[in-house]
Amino acid sequence: MLSQLRRIVNKAGPDESFHIIDLCCGKGFLATLVAVMYPQFKVTAVDWLEAPFLPHFNEAGILNCDYAILNVLAPSFSTDVDSLIDEKGGRPAIVLGMHLCGLLSFRAIQLLEDLPRVHGLVLSPCCLPNATMAEGTPSSVYEGKKEVQKYDRWCDHLETRIFQATEERRDRVAADQEVAIRQECTSFSRRREVEAGIVSEKRTVLAAFLDGLGEA
Repeated sequence: MLSQLRRIVNKAGPDESFHIIDLCCGKGFLATLVAVMYPQFKVTAVDWLEAPFLPHFNEAGILNCDYAILNVLAPSFSTDVDSLIDEKGGRPAIVLGMHLCGLLSFRAIQLLEDLPRVHGLVLSPCCLPNATMAEGTPSSVYEGKKEVQKYDRWCDHLETRIFQATEERRDRVAADQEVAIRQECTSFSRRREVEAGIVSEKRTVLAAFLDGLGEA
């Protein structure tokens, strides 16, 4: 997760200032690490728990990180995140999703499709969604008894969804000539890696980022 983020940031250059959005942050460990690693960035940890359950970033001297209560599954989620980006000064955003379960991975990908100011996504998928609420996930993903094979097919499906999301976003920009003139980069690069440093059998990391930001 961090290695993919570092690759994007390093290629963007020292003058680029991002807003990092850590979805379903749990106790906020990833957001805290990113805030310490990149003090020049704004970092927002997002979850649905009340703030007292989260680390008090400012009290710890981490002044570039804060917490936002958002419902990732709400119909308004993309709009809510867009407003959050506005509140933090409109910086280009990179969305992080560490071990997002089920439909939460779809919501992270949706941000990449819906929001022009989301310039990158780094996603480590976790468990599959319930088959009755799979939102277009092929039934073949659920076949067999071996969970490792199901997980691999789930990641295949998410990789396809990321490809579709970025292509649809590119096509929308290209269809609007005025926007296309203002935004030079309209296509995305995509990566899929197995990250050995993740202490779990679910180690796949998927990433997408605007061309010109994160090439190796």
